[in-house]
Amino acid sequence: CGIGIAERTFELAGGDVIIKRCFEDGDRIKKGDIIAEISGNARNILTGERTALNLMQRASGIATQTAAAVEAVKGTNTRITDTR
Repeated sequence: CGIGIAERTFELAGGDVIIKRCFEDGDRIKKGDIIAEISGNARNILTGERTALNLMQRASGIATQTAAAVEAVKGTNTRITDTR
C-alpha cells in the first residue's frame, strides 16, 4: 500500500506527524478500508498529504496490476519478472 513511502514523505515535510498503520505493505486492501490514521502538526500534514497520497496510489496500482498478472498465469509455466 506504500505506507512506508508515506511515512518518509511526512518526515521530509517537516516531521511532527504521527502515523498509526492499519495495514502493512503487501496486505490486501479493499475499497473503504482505512489504511492509516494521521495526526500531528496540521501544516506538516497538509504539506505532505498530496505527495503521500499520490505515491501510495501509484504503489497500490502497481501492486494491483502485478497481482492480476500473477493470477492470470497461475498454473502455467510462465514466470513474471521485473525489468529493472
